[in-house]
Amino acid sequence: MVIVDASAWAVVFDANNKQHDEFSPVKKYIETNFKSLAWGGSHYAEELKKCPKYMGVHLELAKGSRAVCFDVGAIDKEEKRVAELEESKDFDDPHIIAIQIISNAPIICSTDKRAFPFFKKKALYPEGHQRPKIYSKKTNRDLLQKL
Repeated sequence: MVIVDASAWAVVFDANNKQHDEFSPVKKYIETNFKSLAWGGSHYAEELKKCPKYMGVHLELAKGSRAVCFDVGAIDKEEKRVAELEESKDFDDPHIIAIQIISNAPIICSTDKRAFPFFKKKALYPEGHQRPKIYSKKTNRDLLQKL
């Protein structure tokens, strides 16, 4: 299962995007595996509302049992906990970490390099929780093969 950060929606789902080739393995993985895309929470839903094209993509994938929308309340609660742990003004993705914690998705797909240190920061996860790997370019495609 993979989480696609808003920063990566266009590169993953838009075949006309200049960077799509780097992220096409993620799209192929999602389209060919059941319950392969994790999403949910109020913040993520708000981001999707701003980009109706990708809201439609998520809903179509959900209809085909490719995407799983996890419990909004659980993600929102976890997002609040994570946000309280990190004071950096550069940290604007506690919702992605919350989705990862609730879903246990082993991969976060993102182009937001500024967020990578936070995605890996041990202190933001419950003790013993498996932190995610980050898919940020085509050379990471082996991560998808291990799922």
